[in-house]
Order: sequence, then structure tokens, then C-alpha cells
Amino acid sequence: MLLTSMMSELVAQSPILNIPAELVDTFIDFLHDDFDALKNCSLVCRPWLPATRYHLFHTVHLQFSRFRSLMELLEKNRYLGKFIRTIHATIGQKKELSSFEGITAHLGAVQTLQVFVQYWALVPPPALISTIGPITTFAIECGWSDSSVQGLADVLAALPHVVHLRLGIDRFVGTRVGDTLADILVKMQLKSLAISGHCGVLMDCFRRNPSAIPRALAFDSVDMLAWRSFPSLLRQMSGHLELLGVSVHDRRISGDVSDLLPALEKCIMLGRLRLKASMKSLDDLEDLLSRMHMSHLKEVHCILDLMSDSYQRTTTERIDKITNRTGIIADLFDEHRFPALKVISFSFITDVHDFERPSMEARISATCAKLRERVTLTLRFLYRDRSRNPTNRAQVSSWRELVSEF
Repeated sequence: MLLTSMMSELVAQSPILNIPAELVDTFIDFLHDDFDALKNCSLVCRPWLPATRYHLFHTVHLQFSRFRSLMELLEKNRYLGKFIRTIHATIGQKKELSSFEGITAHLGAVQTLQVFVQYWALVPPPALISTIGPITTFAIECGWSDSSVQGLADVLAALPHVVHLRLGIDRFVGTRVGDTLADILVKMQLKSLAISGHCGVLMDCFRRNPSAIPRALAFDSVDMLAWRSFPSLLRQMSGHLELLGVSVHDRRISGDVSDLLPALEKCIMLGRLRLKASMKSLDDLEDLLSRMHMSHLKEVHCILDLMSDSYQRTTTERIDKITNRTGIIADLFDEHRFPALKVISFSFITDVHDFERPSMEARISATCAKLRERVTLTLRFLYRDRSRNPTNRAQVSSWRELVSEF
């Protein structure tokens, strides 16, 4: 009893408690992606707990045994559920769906929900999803089975606040879509749409009701049939799109880009274009840019993920290749084919060693010197360590911010 009293008195006299709450929040916000530091801060004193928990429990990833672990944690500490804002759930079995349903009883402030299911029957019931919070960003992907158009419509109808939607569905049951899904998309008033599957259902919806078309579209698929349907979707959305993001894959996946070029040129409202490519698809990116003529385009953002080539050559050879290819791409943005272009950014994701990074950055900057004279040029370098998995949380956070620019 005496020891407890002495400890309480020491804590009360601690100078830490005299730090203004605004400064404490600023310090802790700065550590938002450093989980070890946040855990240490949570042990300093009780007043620091809410700020640290806000970041520690902001995003949860659920798969396998994590469903049960989170369920047990929330049952013991019910108030923790209010800190959860983002959920990434992979549901592969019925028992995981059951656990997810139990977890939702403790939630109410979720703003982002991303769900991957092995087959459509594992999608959480719409009535359940609607209770976990004012969701504004929703993503759903289905692995193997055909998905139900009516089922998707029911899920989206339960999420009236969603403005950012991602669909990763390759096949739907039935041949007719009907007006239900199109009407729901109109009511949602989407700001952005991301697709990693077949585009046919959305094409039908936008044809039925063009007012459902959002102003921002991102497309990334490794399915050849999805790529074949993409140009038709672009033409359907051409009069509305202002932002477009495309992940460029090699021709074994995307095929010839001849159909894509006229569809791009029809997007007369398009002002920002984001292109992502890997080392294996740099040839395809160069081919696409060399054949583009877009007089209205104002901004281009190129994301080059150059990790896939790390074991095939020495670091010096890789830096030479990266520098040379960057120069080739930079030269393709000439003023004759892109007369309105004002802003260009290159983002490089690589695992070059610390001592070689200054040299690579200087060489790439020099290679782009001519382009910098004509436009506002930004070069960003994100370094990831292949020897550790997962990568540093700060690097992961930067990458997530990068791929969700709009």
C-alpha cells in the first residue's frame, strides 16, 4: 500500500505530465508508423494512452489466427474498438467469417474496409457491414468463384457514404446486369473507382446511366481478358475522366496497346495520368508513351518499381540500366506530343545499398536536366530492404501514400 502511494506521488510530480497535451499529440503523431516507439510511449503515463492507441489500433489486418486474437482483445477491452479506422480482412473459411461477425459488434468508427474472400458466399452480410462505421473507402475482391451482381448491389446499397470504391472481381453470375447496380452507383456519387478485374459489368452500368461515372479511375489487372475490356470502359468514361492511373504490364498480360491509345486520346477531360511499371514492363511503358499524343494532359506521375531485377545483375549494372531507361522515358515527354504538360514526377522503388544511393540519385537528376527546363519535375526515391520481410513500416507507409495519390 505504501509502495503504491509512493509511486502515485512520483508520477504526479513527473515533469512529463506538465507537457501541454497539444505537444504530446504532435510528438506521437510524428511516430504514427513506428509501432515500437508507440508501444513505449503508451507505457510512459496514462494521459498518453489515447494518442498512442489511436495510431496503434488505427489499422488492423485480419487473417488466419488474427481474427480470434483480435476478438479476445476486444472482449477484454471493449473501448479499443473505437480506435479502429481501417480494416483489411482476408476471409477464406466460414469460421473466419463468424469471427469477423463477432468483431464487428465492438466497432463503430471504421472508415476504410478492404475485404478479400475466397468465394462469394464468404462476403459479410450487408446488414452487418453497415453497422461497423461510416465507411467512405471500400474494396472487395473475390478469389475463385463467380460473384453475384445482385449480391454486390446489396453490399453497396448498405454503404451509402462510400466515395472511393475498389472492385477486384473477374466473373459475375448471369448475363444481364439490370438497373439496380447502376442506380446504386448513381446514388453513391463516387469520387474514384479502382478496378483489378473484368470491366464488363461496369461498362453496362455506365451505359445505362452515365451520371454514375466517377472522375478518377485506376486500373491494375494481370488478367488478359480484363485488359481486353479496359479500352471499351475508357471510351465509356472518356467524357468524364479527369484522373487516370494504369499499371503497365508486359505484353503477355496486356497484349498490344493499339486499342488503348485511341481510347486514351478520347479522354478529353483527362488532366492527370499516373503510370506504374516494373523493370520487366519498362519496354511496354516506353512503347505506350512513344505512341501517345495527348494535347490536354497537364500532369504525369510515373511510378517505377524496380525491385524485380535485383538478383539478375550487379548493383552497378542496375543503376546504369535505371539511369539509361529513365533518360529514355524523360525524352519521350516532348512538347509536340504533350504540349500542355506542366508537371512530371518520377518515383523509384528500389533496394540500392545506402552508400550507392547518392550516386544513383545524382545521375538520374542529371539525366532529367533537359526535362526540368520545360516542366516542374519531382524525383522521389523509396528504398526497401529485400533482406527483411516485412519492410520497414515507414517505407510501407510511404508506398501506400504513393499508390493512393488521388
